[in-house]
Amino acid sequence: MRYSFRLLAALAISTLSLRAVDALDTALRQAAPGDVIIVSGTHSGVFKTYNDGTRDAPITIRGDGTAILQGVGVGYGITVLNNYYRFENLSIRNYKKGFMVAGASHGIARRVHVDGTQEEAFKIHHPTSGNVSNTPSQYWLFIECTARNTGLSIFGPGTAYGEGFYIGDADSNWYNNQPDASGYITFYNCYVTNTRNDGWDAKEGAHNIKVINCTQDYSGAVQPLPEDGLPSGLGNSGLYCRADHVQIANVRCLSLTNGGSAFKLYQQHAVDGQSYGHSVELKNVIADQLSGAMINIQNANIGVTLYDDYALNPAGAKLYATALSATDGAAASFSEMTWSGEGGGRYATFNPTRGALGSGTNNDPLNTPIPTIASPSFGLTTGTYSGQQILSINASSANEVIRYTTDGTPPSNTAGTVYSGPITITATSTIQAVAILTESIPDDSTVVLAPYLSPIANIHLIITPPDISVPTVPQNLTATATSATTATLAWTASADDFGVTGYGVYRGGAFIGNAPTNSYSDTGLNAATAYAYSVNAYDAAGNVSAKSATANVTTPSTSSSSSSSGASSSSSSSSSSSSSSSSSSSSSSSSSSSSSSSSGATGVGSDGGGGAPTYVYLVAIASMAILKTYKCRNRSLSSL
Repeated sequence: MRYSFRLLAALAISTLSLRAVDALDTALRQAAPGDVIIVSGTHSGVFKTYNDGTRDAPITIRGDGTAILQGVGVGYGITVLNNYYRFENLSIRNYKKGFMVAGASHGIARRVHVDGTQEEAFKIHHPTSGNVSNTPSQYWLFIECTARNTGLSIFGPGTAYGEGFYIGDADSNWYNNQPDASGYITFYNCYVTNTRNDGWDAKEGAHNIKVINCTQDYSGAVQPLPEDGLPSGLGNSGLYCRADHVQIANVRCLSLTNGGSAFKLYQQHAVDGQSYGHSVELKNVIADQLSGAMINIQNANIGVTLYDDYALNPAGAKLYATALSATDGAAASFSEMTWSGEGGGRYATFNPTRGALGSGTNNDPLNTPIPTIASPSFGLTTGTYSGQQILSINASSANEVIRYTTDGTPPSNTAGTVYSGPITITATSTIQAVAILTESIPDDSTVVLAPYLSPIANIHLIITPPDISVPTVPQNLTATATSATTATLAWTASADDFGVTGYGVYRGGAFIGNAPTNSYSDTGLNAATAYAYSVNAYDAAGNVSAKSATANVTTPSTSSSSSSSGASSSSSSSSSSSSSSSSSSSSSSSSSSSSSSSSGATGVGSDGGGGAPTYVYLVAIASMAILKTYKCRNRSLSSL
């Protein structure tokens, strides 16, 4: 079912009246099957429904956590006159009656809290005003609802009705003396406190009612009092029953100190000549700190069963108020009533705790948090990407379902594809996603509920064609030995459609490093060694060119690099030694020869060229001069 979600903000109202005076009334008038009306802020006036939902498309009135219906002590907060409704997360304050169901069926009230009523907080019955008929209210589930501070009549507390939850009508209010057959109603995890009359009151004609995991809490300042004009002792119980087929399970009555009973069971002989108030079962119930008895049975023909898992606190407290007692039953033999429709599931076995299950004082569910659901998150961010991308979408909790679209249309609880794993994005797209959470109801899987939807998240991915082109091969590679241990490479830059990211450098075919530009310095080489270099180019997509042509280089020897200037100095020293031991002519000749050789050596060394090293010739000349000097010492000059 596709739901239509509409946000309804409160309007500022300066005066109050007995009619709906703000936008909520307009929304209710226009409501159609499947609508979800989101209510925010305070709405003043009295309200009612106008149109039916359907089984598969109920109408939902949902508060956002701030929604308040505010009255002035008169009128009904909201009256439900139509079928298939869901009311969620609403506070109803300061009305004559708070939440009224009048001849409407198939509804759920969840986290509806009524506070400060002149009479009853909740009433579920056939219509007794307006279009009066004998149409009963049936198939209702009240879950996590609370009623407090009731019976605040303008005539003073105790002068008007003030029940927490009231089901059906007394036979004096029946339409044409026909019984109000409201029934198939379940109260689960509900709570009453400070009610001026009974916490629950189920009247003659009503039937098939379950009160499960609920608390009647009278630990506050207010105790139930007898109803206006009724005999003392009526209206002062935790639960008062004149209905048929009633099951009370996992219920706690706390601190009832007015002498009344936790459970008062009565049989009513009605105006139609029939008797009502049959078949009541009490399972896993507890009377906690009561001044009176737990159970008050007014007629032997009711048919009351008390299962053996009940408890009294203190243990010696009084069990029965009269001589009439219930039939004992083994807890394991209890069988919960079920039906098809709202409230028809098995609730009693869901949680065996006695009393309500809220987190407040005495397990008050008043502040039970409403569901919140965050937008989905994406594994990528909005931006430009090359080639197809794999996108993940993540929910904030495991109970959520994600739907997404890629065509620009918004997803919803029914629109879009259900996300089941990462998706492939091959073209520029706007991806929108919504998280969906459907609140569970114990064992009522057939009941349709409107889901909670997160705000829609979106991401825009620009997909460019993938880069499959290879950069051009680097050209004109040169290698120069700048020292005995360093070679410098340079080449012509490559070209690429999307730009070259860098270059790989290879020595002897082995990779030695990357260069961000078209030059590279290779250090730590060996002297007087030949090396062969090549380079290739690559881009950001990982495309790699072929290697360039090889460039060869030989590093000079270490001695050549350090001795060029030292050879000339050594030659000069030899010439000086020769001239000190020989004749002037010989010295002059040697000196001239040495000088000439030295001059030639300096020129070769300065250009750094190849050929035999200069110092070899200088050593040879010096050696010859020494030899001649030696001979002169042993022979005459004429023999030289």
